[in-house]
Amino acid sequence: MHAKTLYILVATTLTLIALAVFVGRERENKMADESMQVLFPELAASLESVSQVEVTSGTNVTTLAREKEGWVVRTKDNYPADPIKLREVLLALTSLHTSETKTRKPENYEKLGVADAGAGGAAHQILVKNDKGTLLAGLIAGKTQPGHGANSEPQLFVRKTGDAQVWLASGKLDLPNDAMAWLDRSVADIKGSRVKAAKIVPATGAAIAIVREKQGEATLVAKDLPKGVELQNTNSLYSIAGALEHLQFDDVVPVAQVDFSKVKVAQAKLETYEGVTISATLMDQAGKVFAKFAATAEATPVVAAAPTEKPGDKTAPAKPAADPKLEAQALNARWEKWVFVLPSYKATALTQGLEAYKKKN
Repeated sequence: MHAKTLYILVATTLTLIALAVFVGRERENKMADESMQVLFPELAASLESVSQVEVTSGTNVTTLAREKEGWVVRTKDNYPADPIKLREVLLALTSLHTSETKTRKPENYEKLGVADAGAGGAAHQILVKNDKGTLLAGLIAGKTQPGHGANSEPQLFVRKTGDAQVWLASGKLDLPNDAMAWLDRSVADIKGSRVKAAKIVPATGAAIAIVREKQGEATLVAKDLPKGVELQNTNSLYSIAGALEHLQFDDVVPVAQVDFSKVKVAQAKLETYEGVTISATLMDQAGKVFAKFAATAEATPVVAAAPTEKPGDKTAPAKPAADPKLEAQALNARWEKWVFVLPSYKATALTQGLEAYKKKN
């Protein structure tokens, strides 16, 4: 064989090998592109039109709906939904993407947790619809597993509603399994430092009243103590002033479903320096404390005295206090239709009287 012929043969062989490698890589890339797809590519552009979300976990069905005032949980007496939680779930749906095709056989669904939801199994189903009832996204989410690598996303087995194909998808999708987890559970957040006076009248026994003698001071003192009565620990009074700080409920029911007239109730009243007064009526039933709240306000904002201005003083002028009437209106809008079941430590601060604080002989 001549050298020239040998050279041509070698060159041709190398070209064919390179072409085969290229075609193979292209085929692998195409297969990867086909498997790595966003599950709901049009959902992100349709989020503003979402008006109903239904989540099924086992036998629990939770329905959320968009109203004029905002999102509510239909299956919890139309109580306001947690908008942050709902947004997290919808955004997670928009970014969920497939990473690997799995089975199409229904007999394998149960093992992966993607059998039809509602039969008490492990699957979670979410249906996202617009105001016309059109399904924008429907997904059955099954078992999860860690992603591969230090920075990889978690993975879960999923199946689109009405589709036989199961995918291993990448992304985090947290679907709460009961209505309570979808609620905005905040009752109030009034800092204890704002409270200038408070009084707790327990269902039985003597009341206790506290006061902060000067705005900005930390010290709280008991007011009008009976002669000869001393407190065990004055620091315990701070639980009263802070009772409405970061207050969340354990449960909530419509006010019409709770009758406060047939039992002895406790009364609590807290006054802020800004002119807002919060009143609470509380009762204990079977170890749960139910509370209803109301707010009133002074006619004009209470504004702290501005500091004396000195020549050359560059201190910014004090900002006027928020209008207490507006704050009271916002609180009542949140409270007026509802009775809240309070966590025990907050309920204790709002219901126990002098007996719990006085020094024992």
